[in-house]
Amino acid sequence: MKFWLQQTAWTMDKPKPYGIMHLSFFLGGMILAFFTAYLLRRLSVRKRNYLILGIGIFLTLCEIFKQLFLYVIVNNYTYNWWYFPFQLCSVPMYLCLIIPWIKRKTIRTAVLTFLMDFSLLGGIMAFLEPSGLLYTYVVLTLHSFVWHIILVFLSCIIGFSEEGERSLRDFQKGLPVWGITVFLAMLFNVLFHTYGNINMFYISPYKPCPQIFFNKIAEVLGNQMGIIIYLLCMLLGAFICHSFFYWFHKLGGHHKQDKI
Repeated sequence: MKFWLQQTAWTMDKPKPYGIMHLSFFLGGMILAFFTAYLLRRLSVRKRNYLILGIGIFLTLCEIFKQLFLYVIVNNYTYNWWYFPFQLCSVPMYLCLIIPWIKRKTIRTAVLTFLMDFSLLGGIMAFLEPSGLLYTYVVLTLHSFVWHIILVFLSCIIGFSEEGERSLRDFQKGLPVWGITVFLAMLFNVLFHTYGNINMFYISPYKPCPQIFFNKIAEVLGNQMGIIIYLLCMLLGAFICHSFFYWFHKLGGHHKQDKI
């Protein structure tokens, strides 16, 4: 296995934040994701299920490769818990795999609304604060760029369709799913913190949030208050993303029904 992984271990100078490579993928990827999702907005529910499932399978294969590459090539057969796959941007991978089999409408709506709002938030914010996207390995950097562009595409596939719950008060429909994922992230942080540098959702009670601005809050107000403010800002950001789809449809007058 190591031999095959080494064939993809191309190195490069670590891209600079807001450099040509970063901005090219960001701007080009966002345009491609929005435009393609808009063209596919009238997919039937069945075809949309297949597409979302396909996204989930692709992300899963990419994540398996990434975990193996990190474990074997980067960390020499040592597992780094920092890369445990349960960040906000990792959750859509799991949910995409179960969407086609969710038959109860309320649960399906909750999952789709969560994906619509929080995938867009995670995809965009990762590019705006790119410290976690940039590596000295080509495949890891490309993995990060492509992953977050796909998250934006996934969000828009739902948000532009008639299954997207877009009224402002519909934002609350995705919050139970968000609450469950936050609980699981905190649970992982507590259970596995003795094994390594784990900080899922950046809400570990043992480590401050590493993201710019929020790390300063933790220094000044303490980690617990920093976690609360971080989660509130996450909700605010997701609501802004939800509002984007509300205004997009309100101003654009897109009210056509899906083909079933």
